[in-house]
Parts: sequence; C-alpha cells; structure tokens
Amino acid sequence: MVDTAPLRQVPDPPPSPLAHPPKSDNMPEASPQPIPTGSDEPRAEPLRNRRSVHLWFLLPVSAILVALLGVLMPAVWNRPVAPGERPPREAPAASCALPSSRPDLASTEMPEANAARQAVQEANQPVQPRRPFTYRALWPFSPMGKRNDCEVLAQLGTEGGLKSTKTRTTFYPPWIAYLSLEASSTPGCDLDTPFGMATDAIEQGKLSGRGYAFLSIYYSFKRVPDRSRSFLEEALHASPTDPWVKLVEAVVTMRDCRDSGKAAKILQDLIRENPSFAIAQYHLARIYIGEEEYGKAKGLFASLEKAFPRQHGFRSLQQALAGVEHLPYYSAEKARGLLEISRVLSDLKDYTLAGRLCRTVLEDMPNTLPKTEKKSAFYDLGRICELRGDMETAFTCYQNALRIDPAYRDTLKRMGDILKDAAQTS
Repeated sequence: MVDTAPLRQVPDPPPSPLAHPPKSDNMPEASPQPIPTGSDEPRAEPLRNRRSVHLWFLLPVSAILVALLGVLMPAVWNRPVAPGERPPREAPAASCALPSSRPDLASTEMPEANAARQAVQEANQPVQPRRPFTYRALWPFSPMGKRNDCEVLAQLGTEGGLKSTKTRTTFYPPWIAYLSLEASSTPGCDLDTPFGMATDAIEQGKLSGRGYAFLSIYYSFKRVPDRSRSFLEEALHASPTDPWVKLVEAVVTMRDCRDSGKAAKILQDLIRENPSFAIAQYHLARIYIGEEEYGKAKGLFASLEKAFPRQHGFRSLQQALAGVEHLPYYSAEKARGLLEISRVLSDLKDYTLAGRLCRTVLEDMPNTLPKTEKKSAFYDLGRICELRGDMETAFTCYQNALRIDPAYRDTLKRMGDILKDAAQTS
C-alpha cells in the first residue's frame, strides 16, 4: 500500500548547546560559510569579496611606488665620488712592445677590466726583463693584409714627430721589420716619411743607433750596399747590443754579403739573449729552409705558432717541412713538398723565399713532376714574380705554362692583364 498523503514537514531540531562554542579572546572568529540553496533570493556579499575590491585598488598604487623607487635608486647609488675618496690605481708595468691598433688582436673586454686583470697578474708574477717588440701587429704575421700595415706604419711618429726619446725608440723597429722582409721593387708603404725624419735627425745630431740601423736596411733594400754597410757601422758603434741593430746586421750580411753562415750565427746569438724575438726566429727559419735543414726550421715555426696562434700558416709550414724532411732529393714527393712550402710562404707574403723554392723545383728537378703539376708550378712562379714587380719574368713563366697547356685560361688572363698594363703605361 502506498500512502498518498502529503509529506509532512519535519521541524528543525532545537539548537544544541555545543553548536556554538564559547568565544575565546585568543581565537579569531571564523567567518560563516555560505550554504548553497535553491532559492532565488539575493544574498549579502561576503566580507572576503569586499576586501578583494580594496586589494585590487591597491595594486596600481604599489606599481607607482615601485616605479618611483626604480628611478630614484640609480641616482642615490651612483653618486659621484669625490677625487679624495677614490682609491689609488696602480698603473700597468711599462713595456717596449708597441700597442696594437688592430681589432682582431685587441681584447673585446673593457679597458678598465683589462687593466685590473693585468695588474693582478703582474703582481703575482716575478718581474721579467723587457723584451723587444715582436712585430705582433705588422706584416707578415697578421692576416689583415699589407694595406692595414701601411696604415699602422703611417701613424707612427705623426704626433710630435721624433722629439722625445721614447718616440725615437719605438718609431724605427716596425720599419726595420717591414724592410727586412719586403722584397718588391715597388713597396706598398711610403718610405719617404721615415727616411726624411731620419735624415733630419742626423742634421740635428739626434739620430740613435736604431735610426742608423733603419738607414742601413733602407739602403740595403734600395740595392746600395756601400751606404748600407756604412750606416750599419754607425749603428753598431752607437748601440752594439741593441737587438734591432743586431737584426739589421744579420739581414745585411745575408742580403748584401750572401753569407748565410755568419747571418745564422748572429741570429742564433740574438735569439739566445732574446727568446721572444719572433722576427729573428722567422729570419733564422728562412736560412734553415734555404740550407735544407728542415728539422731546425720546423722547430722555429713551432715556437712562432705558440706566439701567433691566429696565424695558421706556421702550422702549415710545420706539416710541409715534416713531409720533406727525410725524402730523397730527386723525387716527385720532394718536389711536391717544396711547392707546398712555397705556396704557404706566398700566403705569408714572403715572395723571395717562395720564388726561390719554385725555381729549385723547376730548374733542378724538371722531370720529377707530371705535366699538370709542372704547369701549376710555372703559374705559381709567374704570380710570385708579378707580385714582386718583375713583369718580364712573370710573362716568361706564363709562356712556359702555355707551352704545356695551350688552353690554360688563368695563364691567358694573366698574360692579357700584363699586356694591357704595359700598353697603358706606354
């Protein structure tokens, strides 16, 4: 049976005394939780929602305060320091090396950080004697090219001329290093300015030993051996122990007197006293290559590679020298190795020694190479002679390459350029 009578409403139970515990002064009053109902009557807004409205209003105010602090803080903390409050800064130790003006050799850090780090390093290291300028920023060890080297050389001595002793000391070594390796009859850099400064210093009686050494190598470059040796005697009399004067003595002995043994002895003594003199090591390695002492030359280029890690030609020279060190003279492998050494030296702009090695292969070992490699050797020698300014010999080399391969396009183009330049000059 189903009772169809309406449901009777059950009355609410009476309140229990434990439903509302007594209030305590130490415990906060809990906010009532809203009870979900199905009625549509509006309810009063809870206190928590009313507080959130005030919090959203405070957010823009706090953002404004943070922005004001961000503006005012640098002005407070970056207060200029009075001169009396600054701590003394130790200057870096003086060096006889010229500053490098090339971006590829300069550090990318701030100057203050470099100076601070250098001061810390020098404070922890023993004091070492001064070393000569190692030609670090100039031709041929820099991969930047000859044009930038001439710009560096042109800036030397422009401020104040050669009035101070320091300027006279640092002005001549880069020019000496440049002329010791420059072999072209038409040099890329202007030699009139340093020559004029040196002659003016002679008239004023202020020419130093390095100045006389510069004039000696200048006349050696101009193929005037008598005046070259005369100024060399003056340089040795004025500064007999100066490393740059000894370098000029070795170069003049090798270039004018053709005495490679004596020049090698001078350079060996110079390197023994100045182990970091890179340009002297390079000249001695050139002598060893000419004397076919490839093992000694390889050791010197290994030392140069450590001093100039960005110059990849020194590593290539070591590999090429190691390849020809123990090969028989009249062999195709020997000829290929010498041609490889010649190409690396050409990249270093040492055209004199590079051309000498090419001639050795083509004249002393004419039957050791196949025609294709022999044709390339004639072309390389022609390019070297052309870069040195010897257009007649370059044209002859190109003709020899054409006799082997009449359709050699590169050779035809070079010969056409030489004939065109000759027609314009005439």
